[in-house]
Amino acid sequence: MKCRQTIPTFFCLILFGLTWSPDAPAANDKPAADATGQRVKALESQVAASQGRIRKLEATLKEVDARIEKRVAKTVDSLGTVGDSKDSGTKVAQIKDDVIDFMRKQISDYSRRRAQLRAALDSPNRVIPVETIQADIGKIDSRIDQRIAQVITLGGSFASHQDYDKYTATGSSWYGGTEYSRNPDYEQNRKATRKANQEKGKITNALDENIKRLEFTNRTLLGRMKTQSAQSAERLQADITRNEALIEALKGHRVALLLPKGQTIRPLGDKEAQAISNRLRETGAELRRDQNTLTGTYNDLNVERARLVPLAAGLDSLKKEMPQKQ
Repeated sequence: MKCRQTIPTFFCLILFGLTWSPDAPAANDKPAADATGQRVKALESQVAASQGRIRKLEATLKEVDARIEKRVAKTVDSLGTVGDSKDSGTKVAQIKDDVIDFMRKQISDYSRRRAQLRAALDSPNRVIPVETIQADIGKIDSRIDQRIAQVITLGGSFASHQDYDKYTATGSSWYGGTEYSRNPDYEQNRKATRKANQEKGKITNALDENIKRLEFTNRTLLGRMKTQSAQSAERLQADITRNEALIEALKGHRVALLLPKGQTIRPLGDKEAQAISNRLRETGAELRRDQNTLTGTYNDLNVERARLVPLAAGLDSLKKEMPQKQ
């Protein structure tokens, strides 16, 4: 644009600056910026709401898990100090067997969940961050290790062999000879140790089977590492390391289970054993409800975690698109 000679020079400069300044925003920039700002606020609200739900789910998960662990630990500690008497027969031993079976089922449930999470690490469709999944696997490993130790602790509290005379003198016969009868303490100990050997045999067989399975798994993983990427090979090596540690722990537990224990076992009467059985039946029902709640809450947590990822990514992207304030 050319200024006429009749227009003062400084007016010409002002007109030129207002017309062509590169810093002047386009007429439709402000509405677009406002729309982006509104979208950012909406996404920020959604992200905050999702994060709040995650915190609540994590708090519930922690609370339920702590309640489960407290009940299981209390049960194991209580049962570990009591045993059968002539009155209760093998009732206490059966109670211990039932609790051990319950804990073994928990170990299986945790192991299945771990396998699912481990598979998610290698999934191309994985949404939840690797660090989050690995942290969850670590917590599950801790629970598995703890349950195994508790099984061994309770298994070691079964009756052990004691020396009793098979017969005891009950008096003299009319012809002067001594009369004998079967010693009830001997009979009870034989009955209790027979039951104990059966239960310990079940545990040692399970330990041996798991040791063999883990050793086979490690041989398979070593073969797979040769054809994997560096990242996948690193994860497989972590699996092998975990399995090796578990194998050593299981071997140690096997030895500990067979060693004689020096703890004092209080024999229970039949009525007291029955009362414990009734109470543990209620505890078992509570534990199963809590376990279902734990599983459901964890599933809900992962759904919410997956929902948060694209929301947070979208918010970050929008913020980068917004014009920077000078």
